[in-house]
This record gives sequence, structure tokens and C-alpha cells, in this order.
Amino acid sequence: MNKKLLCSTALAGALIVSGSALAELKIGGNITHTTSFGKDDSSSTANGSGERLGTEMNLVLSSKQDLKNGMYMSYKANIEWDDVGNAPDVEYELQLGQGNFYIGAGSDSGNNLSAAPTLPAVGYHVGSLARMVSTSDPLNYDPLLNAGEANDKSHLSVNYKTMGGTASIIWAPNATTDMDDDQNKINSSGGASRLAYLYQGSPVANVNFIIGRSVETGDSDIASAEKTNDKAGISYNFGQIQAGYEYQKYKTGDDSAKERADNYAITFKASDSLTLGVQHSRSKNDALANANTEKLTALSAGYNLGPASIAVALVDVENLGSTATAGVDSQGIVITTKMGF
Repeated sequence: MNKKLLCSTALAGALIVSGSALAELKIGGNITHTTSFGKDDSSSTANGSGERLGTEMNLVLSSKQDLKNGMYMSYKANIEWDDVGNAPDVEYELQLGQGNFYIGAGSDSGNNLSAAPTLPAVGYHVGSLARMVSTSDPLNYDPLLNAGEANDKSHLSVNYKTMGGTASIIWAPNATTDMDDDQNKINSSGGASRLAYLYQGSPVANVNFIIGRSVETGDSDIASAEKTNDKAGISYNFGQIQAGYEYQKYKTGDDSAKERADNYAITFKASDSLTLGVQHSRSKNDALANANTEKLTALSAGYNLGPASIAVALVDVENLGSTATAGVDSQGIVITTKMGF
């Protein structure tokens, strides 16, 4: 799943997929083009800068069929092309359900911690913007850089729609390798599994809420093999203004790895077409002695053109990666255009 795209607010209208029906199959998608300008301030002598162009195309397929026993079966898949040298990424989920209850089977899709749009944002998550103007990855690259979650791999889930949202239990038997092929061997399954518990939705008017935990457990009963990824967040819509906060923490059972992040965001809908936004995050590698707090800030403006949108973000990065070396900084501008079809 493209966990970098956590769009909400006015830009959402430009991202809605309008599909054409072919029998029971709906087809839609979108194309995103990004222009990035970054300046490297990773040391006192660094004076490098760079520009980058990138494109991503998503083809979305969906279908739903009522069954004879009163149940339904539905399917949704996103085929993502953003790297010419590699095969496209396929994110999918098959659902079998009745009423508010359904069982899901899929990979890189479904109800999950990192794709839930709790925080208001104009365009990309601040961690993705920081990566686009820097020479390496930020710690707060949603989810936290080293954290994993059950939805990333082939998984089964039990889901119930309640309180304006969805509560899920998700199980992935293989956390180390991709095994989407239905004829893969069980003896190549790897050495860890993941189990996640999650609720996300709008339990009361104007409030978006998420709380969840993903636990990875290895075959060996040692503390370092257990990894937890916790997340909780809330946002409130005041009309033209929407504000939110999220907390995320990743750690191993023996505390040999500990990472945390605090994310803040606010958007202002200046008009039906124009939305302004501010994002700020503070993240730290608590397992590293003398680690500096990573600070990411983005000021964004988005313009909705109906089936298309454009967003411009000014990005400032301090102490990239939360290392023991202070002053690993960068700045830049990210321009994103998106068209739905």
C-alpha cells in the first residue's frame, strides 16, 4: 500500500475514483506527478542540492456480488506503477460478509494502522515530504521506519463495522517474505508472524479516531524477536478548520530498539478550492545514546480543480533520522499534481 498518501480535506475531491462499469467490474484510477527540489545541510560543509521528477499511476479495480445465501463477496485491487525497473505493486483485498461483519483476505490493503486518514493533510504525510527533499530516510516515515504491520503481508482479517468505523483483528502468518502466490511452499514461510488489533472511524460527529497495535512474534522465544507497533490518534473538524494529533511507538521486547513519534497537523479550508495546511512531527530513537530529536515541518497549499489537484509544500528537516550527530538538516519544495480518471 502507498502508505505515503494520507490525503484528506479539500484535495480528497480530486482523488475520488470515477469508474466505468464493465458488467460487475468498476475501473478507475489516478496519476500523480511530483517535482522535488531539495537542499542538503547534513554538515557544515555540505552545499549540495538536487531536483527530482517522479510519477505514479494507480489502476483501481472493484466488484461486489450478492450471494444466494444472503451474504456478499467483494473485491478491490490497486495496481501501482511507480518504478519502471520493477513489476507493479498489487494491493488487494477480498471480502466475504453479511451485514456489518466480514472476513477479509488480502495483501497490502484493508483496515490498517498507517493508511487510516486520521490526521488532516494537504497532500503527502510530512515524513514522505521530508524524504523527498533529503538524501536519506527520516525516522518518521509512516509508519515509523523500522515498524511493520500485519497488513503489509498476505493476511486474513475479521472485521466488524461499528461506532461509525471498523474494528479489525488481522493475522499475517509470514512477516519476513512476500508470499502472495497461492502455490508457494510452506517451508519458505520465514520466521515470524504478525497479529494486529485496530479500530478506526468516526465514533461521534466531526471526530476521526484511530487506536491499534501490531505485534510481530518470532519462532524463537526471545524478547528481541517480539516487536510492537502502537498508534493512537484523533482529529476534530471545526468547519473550515480541522486539527489532529497522532502518537506512534515502536519497540522490541528487550528494548534494543525503541522509536516514537508525535505528529501534529492543522488545515484551513480558505475556499471551496483552496486549502492551507501545516504539519509538524517530533521523533526520536530512544534506543540510541545521545540521539537528537528529528523535527519535520511542512507548510502546504492545495488547489482543487475537480478531477485534478495541485499541492505545493515547503519542507524543513532537522536532525534527519534521529542520529547522535546533530545538524543533519535539509530543506526543499515539493510540487504534486494529481488527476483522477
